[in-house]
Amino acid sequence: ACAIFREEAPFLREWIEFHCGVGFTHFYLYNNFSTDDFRQSLAPFIRDGLVTLVDWPVDVGQLPAYRDCLRRHSHDARWIGFFDIDEFVFSPVQRDIRPIMAEFEDYPGVHVWQYFFGTGGNATRPVAPLLDSFTRRAPWTTRTTVKTIVNPRAVHRVGVHTSKFLWRHSVDTLGRRVEDGTPPVFDLLRMNHYWSRSLEDLDQ
Repeated sequence: ACAIFREEAPFLREWIEFHCGVGFTHFYLYNNFSTDDFRQSLAPFIRDGLVTLVDWPVDVGQLPAYRDCLRRHSHDARWIGFFDIDEFVFSPVQRDIRPIMAEFEDYPGVHVWQYFFGTGGNATRPVAPLLDSFTRRAPWTTRTTVKTIVNPRAVHRVGVHTSKFLWRHSVDTLGRRVEDGTPPVFDLLRMNHYWSRSLEDLDQ
């Protein structure tokens, strides 16, 4: 997984541990002007070889960070997902997503549809883990979009949600090309997007 982050120290550990639990094996993390104690949060994962940390003091740095990740690591991974620290990818039908990804190895990318979670009535940041604290989501009819797990060697132009590829096109888990008006599917892969967290976090 590749992500750019700023002031996310309280959430990094849970995000990494969750994704390790569903089959992700390495994380390329780009620090974008953080001033919190993110290095302390990441230290055990860097020590264990799970995280590659890059200092990335680039204004509007998301897409440049993604391009840098592809340039440096396109031959280091079969798949790379480009996500945010408030986005959690999993399968509702099994723990490890790698066998699911193997079903799509002939495609250059796989789309994951999102459910959006709000504050859940939390005015301040809960002590409990994020996933235990925010359990109310909007119906997909209100808002949804995709993020993409890509074959890094196939990417022609990386995007935040979708990318352009050197051959074929990316699909969702129904094998469909995603276009405006494509109805979402949450069968094999799903993303929970905790876009606001608490009201306190939203104000920061």
